[in-house]
Amino acid sequence: MGSPTPNAEPKLLFAPLEPQFLRPVSTPGRRRPAFYRRAAAMTRALRIPLLRRLACVATILFAATGCRSDSTLAKRILNAHRRSAGVRPLAGAQVIRLALSATGAAPAEAGTEQIEWDARAYRETISSAGATTVLGIQGGKAYFTDEDGVTRVVSEPLLAELTTRSYFWRRAYLFEDAERAGVALGPADATRVSLSLAPRFGNALTLTFDRRTMQLVG
Repeated sequence: MGSPTPNAEPKLLFAPLEPQFLRPVSTPGRRRPAFYRRAAAMTRALRIPLLRRLACVATILFAATGCRSDSTLAKRILNAHRRSAGVRPLAGAQVIRLALSATGAAPAEAGTEQIEWDARAYRETISSAGATTVLGIQGGKAYFTDEDGVTRVVSEPLLAELTTRSYFWRRAYLFEDAERAGVALGPADATRVSLSLAPRFGNALTLTFDRRTMQLVG
């Protein structure tokens, strides 16, 4: 027998055993424990409502961003009209007189309309063919005076209409805050752009501007 070679690795007579408890055990057909199945089902059930809630939040944020953009553009249009037309809101107390006539009517049949307001009241007086009627707002109530001089309180819809007329004639939409009216973009075409305003306690009001001059045309 020869002497062992120096630095030679010893030969193993037996192959090392692998630790069986660390190797995955394949068990075809075996079902997972019941608690595991219940946990997985609960996870799937919670995942769908969560995704729906996230989708709703994303939709709301997108809509809010779009609304802010429209409101900003609408205010820019009002500012452009204010600068180009050189107009401002009218004074707190004012009187406007208009001449009324119908197409083909004789001069004697023409009438007049007087619109006046102050800090506490608004009134429209129409005179035509010898008769005079009055519509107005006093103390938060709308009233009507007929040709015989009889005055009575009228319905809420007419109060809302008069509130909108007062808002328009006073040019309240030109105030910096538009008197807290809602302002949104309206219909537009190649030559005109419009805004939809919602005065407080009034009806919707649509203003149409010429795109080139930004003058009020309707």
